[in-house]
Amino acid sequence: MKGNNLFLKMILLATGSILSLAVHGQSISGRIIDETGKSLPFATVVAYSLPDTAMVEGMMSDTTGCFQIKSPGELLKVSFVGYETRWINYPKGYLGDLVMEKGEAMLKRGEHHSAKTHHHQPPRPHCSQC
Repeated sequence: MKGNNLFLKMILLATGSILSLAVHGQSISGRIIDETGKSLPFATVVAYSLPDTAMVEGMMSDTTGCFQIKSPGELLKVSFVGYETRWINYPKGYLGDLVMEKGEAMLKRGEHHSAKTHHHQPPRPHCSQC
């Protein structure tokens, strides 16, 4: 009786683990650039779960601005010093280029702010993570 009970618990544990991997197995990736198309290396990328906004995974983009998060949450935060923070709800798969806008402090120094598209998907960049 105890052997059957242990076997059943092991099966349930394995099934739960497989289902968890299936739900959370999809990674998200992209490239962080400025308004001119220049890559922003070492930008902070953090995935959060909802509704409690607990951090799931965080990282910095590589030297080409590329990132890949293997444990995506329901909310993604992208930040870089001198730029406005971006929040993306329910990110999935390859996000393409994420265009960061200059922050208010940077704009006050005489730099121009243009109304460009803020999220477009050109062909994938040639970096190892994207």
